[in-house]
Amino acid sequence: MSDSTFTWNGGTGAASDETNWTVTGPSNSPNVPLSDDSIVMTTGDAQFTNTPLPGPDNTVYGGTVFFQGGTIDMINAGGGAGILQQTLVLVSNTVAANATLTSQGDSTNNGTIDADANGNLTFSLVSGTATNSGLVQALNGGTLSITGAGTFVNGGTVFADAGGLVVVSAPVSGTNSYWSMGTTSGGTIEINTGIASSLNNIFDFQSLGTLKLDQLSTFHGNIFEPGGGDDVDIGVANVGTVVVSSATGSSVSVLLEDAGGGSLGTFFLTPFGSDIFQTGTFTYGPGGTNDPNIAFGAGPGGDTIMSLQSSPACFMAGTAITTDHGDVAVEDLEVGDRLPTMIGEKLAPIVWIGRRTIDCSRHPRPQLVWPVRVSAGAFGHGKPSRDLWLSPDHAIYAQGALIPVKHLINGSSITQVPRDSVTYYHVKLAQHDVVLANGLEAESYLPGGTDSTIFANNDGPITLHPDLSSRVWEAEGCAPLVVTGPILEAARRQAQGPRRASAPRRRAKAA
Repeated sequence: MSDSTFTWNGGTGAASDETNWTVTGPSNSPNVPLSDDSIVMTTGDAQFTNTPLPGPDNTVYGGTVFFQGGTIDMINAGGGAGILQQTLVLVSNTVAANATLTSQGDSTNNGTIDADANGNLTFSLVSGTATNSGLVQALNGGTLSITGAGTFVNGGTVFADAGGLVVVSAPVSGTNSYWSMGTTSGGTIEINTGIASSLNNIFDFQSLGTLKLDQLSTFHGNIFEPGGGDDVDIGVANVGTVVVSSATGSSVSVLLEDAGGGSLGTFFLTPFGSDIFQTGTFTYGPGGTNDPNIAFGAGPGGDTIMSLQSSPACFMAGTAITTDHGDVAVEDLEVGDRLPTMIGEKLAPIVWIGRRTIDCSRHPRPQLVWPVRVSAGAFGHGKPSRDLWLSPDHAIYAQGALIPVKHLINGSSITQVPRDSVTYYHVKLAQHDVVLANGLEAESYLPGGTDSTIFANNDGPITLHPDLSSRVWEAEGCAPLVVTGPILEAARRQAQGPRRASAPRRRAKAA
């Protein structure tokens, strides 16, 4: 916790000059901010030369830099410039604050740079290399612009959520880079610079996010898509053809072409779980042949918006999950709760619970996210014990296999129900398995989708192919995944629901 608050007096000067500060709280010697103090900037230009923010005492515990305006210069003329671990540089104002953070020479962010609550922060890289080993983010309508001639090395996380916008125009370098477009209501990351071809540049969608690529031909990052309803704004007016092909490793190659067949750019796309991005050439527009997981539409200014439609397996709120201490609503489960599993035949603890609310009314293809209702008794008495609501790609365990429920829709006992919004929960165990949901056997969340270190280091056999999902499940799934053939037909017959027993014929009376 900060000991004192130092307010910059305005004007341009050295942060090491105590006459430039007004202090609230205990004095220091010299009376300038130390590592556990806080700074308030409203106007002027504070120059930190060879001194990490917020002060010269280079310990691991930092204070907070409250930015309401003005400029802070991080100047490295010999060493020490940057942001300390646990230091928060915050731009936040209900009436938009405008501030600038500059980096001259080499600097390192080991803390957090946050443009929040309608604040506007320009991170200007004047020269040298600015290395992000911590967190750079824009939240709640805030805008963070990374600009300049210096190089931005993202070795940590760049994050945009809840309407936040991160705009990157400075040169980008580094490996193991992780960029995330939101975990709640989504944010936007706009890339106006080249991204080198490397599977370690991970651009991760989690909840209704947007990746804006105005320079598509120079973008060679890896887009990871674990959810549905996310958008890639590719910044051109016309897309004629999309060519999806296999690639070595865990990604697939997506080539975008204009109506004349000219290349607009190529990027990599990593499917998730049982998602299948079909190989081949797809033409969009009237009469086109479309990949069901990709949809195109018009965006602001005539841009083309590519919507990624894949949907992870999850339970709708209200689902009762069987635990070792009885049935518990999925929204009330906690990490560590133990679930009886049907395949592993043991009690497995929950290692992660995810929550996601989807605005179906805004989704370009809402049938991909509308919940599917499995009526009570559809698979026999008590299976399920009451109506069970699942996401379309959630697999039910039947006939010795796992079958996505969307393949079992029959219009009677299993139906898809339109709705304006839906809240889904993911329940992840250490290993993929089958649990009881409203008394019916259904899969848990397939591991491997939420940890950025898994994204960067996943070397499992996830190569695009028409049978991609079976390859993923052979490596990580607890049972065969079936989407066609006699096993599916048998499960469909089983899912017709309980049948009434025919009344016995009366025996004719003897004459």
